[in-house]
Amino acid sequence: MPEGEDIHFVKVGDVFDLHVKGYLVVDKDAYISEAVKVLVENPQSRAVYVQDQDGKLVGIVPLRELLRIASARFGVRAAGIGSFFSNMSDVMKSHVDEIMKRPVSIKADETLKQALQVMEENDMTDLPVVDKAGKVVGELNATEVLRFMIEGMQKGDERHKALKSERTGKAKRNKG
Repeated sequence: MPEGEDIHFVKVGDVFDLHVKGYLVVDKDAYISEAVKVLVENPQSRAVYVQDQDGKLVGIVPLRELLRIASARFGVRAAGIGSFFSNMSDVMKSHVDEIMKRPVSIKADETLKQALQVMEENDMTDLPVVDKAGKVVGELNATEVLRFMIEGMQKGDERHKALKSERTGKAKRNKG
């Protein structure tokens, strides 16, 4: 990324696949067990995106939701959705569209600032990046945003040190 860019101007499309490669997708009629399997096989992701027959994003199954179901089943938390299932095998035989959350997404031409706003408003750490047709093309992971911000701060610190050094040099030349 060119020096001097910040979160207000950098596009999601410039960042979303720099460090986290790939995203997880299942079809709307997939079993919950399939969503669990792809999450376990890809521990870097924390969500599975649900698509319709045309490949359009129709829902999100966050890891947190799967943990809620498991914790209700095993008595760790009060029953919610878990109370609808008599045991874990029933859950695994259910379809993802029974537990998926409404789709929240961002487009590649939106800014990181906009993406952060969407993440904050929806309490998300992973955000699907969709094209104009609503098909998932990537995932913006919060760690990518943080990495970008840290790299920007480090560059800013280097620029600050250089400017300070330059000013100090000018001050010494002016005195001498």
